[in-house]
Amino acid sequence: MSVFRWGAILGCYAYRAVTSAVVALPLGLLVGGVIGAHPRGDEALWEPGGYWLLEVARLAQPGMRAALVQGGVVMLLACFGWLVPLGALIASQAPSRPPARACLKRAAEKLGSLALILGVFLVVQAGAAFGLGVLGRAVGGNGTRTSDVLGLVVPLSTLVVWWLLGVLHDALRVVTIQRTLPWWEAFNTAWELLRRRPMGALGAAGWRTLAGVAVVVAVEAMALAMSGVGGSLELVVLIHQVGIFLIVVLRASWLGWLNGELLAMPRQRSESPAETGARDGSEGESTEAGAPVADGAA
Repeated sequence: MSVFRWGAILGCYAYRAVTSAVVALPLGLLVGGVIGAHPRGDEALWEPGGYWLLEVARLAQPGMRAALVQGGVVMLLACFGWLVPLGALIASQAPSRPPARACLKRAAEKLGSLALILGVFLVVQAGAAFGLGVLGRAVGGNGTRTSDVLGLVVPLSTLVVWWLLGVLHDALRVVTIQRTLPWWEAFNTAWELLRRRPMGALGAAGWRTLAGVAVVVAVEAMALAMSGVGGSLELVVLIHQVGIFLIVVLRASWLGWLNGELLAMPRQRSESPAETGARDGSEGESTEAGAPVADGAA
């Protein structure tokens, strides 16, 4: 079973590209209003000494808070809106190769469940960060070497806990889209999916995460190197778009791995299989044919 349904991947990329632009728009307009009349345009921001960069920050400060609030609200809404193309991408990876309309219908049907799952995991991740932060302040801050080490360990532990919760979150999303189960059985199925091959799951998620981090670092390094070159703004934008696309491809590869593992698991007796296949989103018997995705498929 191929994990790459390029129509669904391009849809996810388009959503990410558009929402990224919309989130950055208020701040971009604010900065453009200050530096737009400069003969060298945005290039002046990267002059040695950073004079215009600091001047823009000073002049734009009154409207900065409103721009950041607007961007934050749009980002929050975009996180929930992202569930539709993401759900369609997961549905498209069914072995029966469902058409786009069926995938979108399945994602829309499961939007409420996916949104609830997202909300729960956001609360759990925030709680984990708060708890680890309290622990770090309780055992650190006295200036000893031990407290300095703990000051490094606690943030790293928070990132690891967030990442592990994200792995479970993705598994639950795949189960929610591909199978019709009560929420507690969906959670148990997602947990069992990861528990069957824990090292395989952590390895499959881990190398894709590291690859995604490498893409982000490379994109930002290239963008920074190009920022001081005349007429390079379009090239910087293009580099960022390539980075977004590569991250979406890595995401599709990881979800495809989870889909393959789910195919290898027996169905629950209480399950009413959901059709995301040959018929346009109609309910019926789900096609289980197809080989699971190989470990580490990309």
